[in-house]
Amino acid sequence: MWLKDVSKIWSRLFDQKSVVNGEVGFFAREFEEKRGDTEINHLFKTIEGLTELKDSHLNKLKESEEILTDTQLKIKKGLDLCNKFPDLETNYKQDLSISQRKDRHKYIWDEIMNEISSNYSQINKLYEKQELEAKEAYQLLESKLGVNNMYLN
Repeated sequence: MWLKDVSKIWSRLFDQKSVVNGEVGFFAREFEEKRGDTEINHLFKTIEGLTELKDSHLNKLKESEEILTDTQLKIKKGLDLCNKFPDLETNYKQDLSISQRKDRHKYIWDEIMNEISSNYSQINKLYEKQELEAKEAYQLLESKLGVNNMYLN
């Protein structure tokens, strides 16, 4: 009988399965509720960010497309001028002396190179501007979505 009493006292003191099960269940429910709320908040922030991108940055992209099309046409024009250079050389070869031809070709070549370098500088400026706008847009989007804080930790 004494052993039976000791066994009951032992189990009452050290066997806390029901209490531990209840605490674990409570913790799990509380964790799921908090996590569900934060995920819903992240989804709403993402939707807001996407809507803002659609509204504000879509027009900028369309404008950039038009500018790039114009730039492409200018580059094509410059390449056509480069392709006309051999034709010009054959046309004037018979009429001009060697020194005159060299001077004329040098002048034409300088004009072509100036136009090409001008086009390249315009393209580079446009590219840098659009690259900066894209970086700013993505940084703004990341800050609005909280991407850095959420995934880096």
